Amino acid sequence: MKLAEQIPEDVEFTNPRKLLFPRDGFTKSDVISYYWRIADRMLPYLRGRAITVRRFPDGIGEDGFFQKNATDDMPDFIQTKEIATADDTMQAILVNEAAELVWLANKGAIEFHAALAMAETPNHPDQIIFDLDATSDEFSKIQQVAEALRAWCTENDIRPFVKSTGSRGLHVHIPIKDIQNGDFDTIRACAKRIAQHVVDECPDIATLEQRKENRGDRVYIDVQRNGYNQTAIAPYSLRARKGAPVATPLDWERAVQLETSGNRYKLNTLFKRLSQTEDPWKDFVPHAVQRGAFGLTF
Repeated sequence: MKLAEQIPEDVEFTNPRKLLFPRDGFTKSDVISYYWRIADRMLPYLRGRAITVRRFPDGIGEDGFFQKNATDDMPDFIQTKEIATADDTMQAILVNEAAELVWLANKGAIEFHAALAMAETPNHPDQIIFDLDATSDEFSKIQQVAEALRAWCTENDIRPFVKSTGSRGLHVHIPIKDIQNGDFDTIRACAKRIAQHVVDECPDIATLEQRKENRGDRVYIDVQRNGYNQTAIAPYSLRARKGAPVATPLDWERAVQLETSGNRYKLNTLFKRLSQTEDPWKDFVPHAVQRGAFGLTF
């Protein structure tokens, strides 16, 4: 790939030929070009949210690090928002435009993790997330648990959305509204009760057990990401893994048909798929539900 010709002139790039995915031959130029091309699809899931980036300035073969706070070297067009933390405050990074996305990519940002609440209302999430992971490589079990979650939602007139994580599992999201009346503690409690329904229906393949040694080969339904200042891998973000996989929104038919874990779509293959399909999450916001729709008291 070549750097996109329309990238703004005020975004300067360094070492475009540096290998960020050494085994795959993908350079910084490839990563920057990917984020420039994907921006229209990705930005709706980033705008207005605190972002954590996972940076690998020397490529994924070396240690990377997570960055939540804005730094003094960031240009003026990188927007920030002061958000309270447990001990103090932080100057959170916002990614609202393509120029911000590619500037961070030039700094070695490979992964973008987004908050589950808008930065203006940081303790009022606008979505619930269920992170499905398994200690074994049986991806079919993850798919079964995802389908059980979907069935519960359907029974309660709720539309869930699913994405591959670009790693071993799936994320199931439920968009919610009436957020001013629900903080993270209440939403996490709601998520746990929904997950418990699934565990009760599928006790042989699903668990809420946090300790890995106690899970056996069951799928762990992780609801702990539903917490203040927690983030989840953003739709269409690259992952710092072999092959440069992408966290990809899926329609449910595709999600249950995948034969392998959620790393099928990659930096050099995703755009072929996108040319053949609409964004499966394009109706994410219109399908947000009131908290009362869950049929649970919290």
